[in-house]
Amino acid sequence: MEERDLKPTYNTLRLYLSAPIRSSEYNQKICNYFNNRDFSVFLPQTMTPKRVSDEYFPYHVYTNCIKEMEKSDLCLLLPPYGNDCAFEIGWYRKAEKPVIVYVADRISFLRDWMVKGGCDAFITDSPTTFQVFREDPIIGNKPHYLIASLNELPYKVREVYEILTKKY
Repeated sequence: MEERDLKPTYNTLRLYLSAPIRSSEYNQKICNYFNNRDFSVFLPQTMTPKRVSDEYFPYHVYTNCIKEMEKSDLCLLLPPYGNDCAFEIGWYRKAEKPVIVYVADRISFLRDWMVKGGCDAFITDSPTTFQVFREDPIIGNKPHYLIASLNELPYKVREVYEILTKKY
């Protein structure tokens, strides 16, 4: 892959949303905050293959998600997540692309040391969750941010992305 393929185009960040498909309404709600010219969001749950049989649908989803991950600038993880999302976090870690987690109060993911260790930054709009972040032995050593509302999420994601990409 050429270097130019990894940089945002026209200052638009290409965001890959890693989240459980079973939370599709919540995922869409979060994505709606990013609907502007500053972000291009890929939401895997919206994939509707043409002429792909049920037998090949899982392979189709897998290959297309990999293609979208390759094109993306960063990953936004929304817990709770499953095995597929955990795989995506590992993929992003290897690709040296940032993973930013947004979580309000779904903190069950804190038990997964390797996943939270593979994430670069954490954002919440919950003071209680922010305090949990501060006290966590892994997250406490990583950037973690408290925002006043979801309206701030896109701006904080961009700010954190710019900070994180200086390290890569």
